[in-house]
Amino acid sequence: GERPQAFESGYNYPNPFNATTMIPFTLSRDGDIDLSIYDLTGQRVKILQSGFSRAGTHRLAWDGRDQDGRDVASGTYVARLTLSASVLSHKLLLLK
Repeated sequence: GERPQAFESGYNYPNPFNATTMIPFTLSRDGDIDLSIYDLTGQRVKILQSGFSRAGTHRLAWDGRDQDGRDVASGTYVARLTLSASVLSHKLLLLK
């Protein structure tokens, strides 16, 4: 049979964005998650949350800055949510 999906990720809004975008996601169970932003070369730009998270619906904001607080360039980025062996990702468009 099909394994139930551990989590789902909504699309960020607004998208495209130029200041802050919200990334919603829902976990069907507690677990260690990693929600990070990557550029299109696969480099991690920013860790939004890493570690234990409870089941339920969550929202995290990304303000278009990297891990050191610098503004990143306009363009396409990928939000990647990992829980156990499951990975979800979708593209974010940053316009400045």
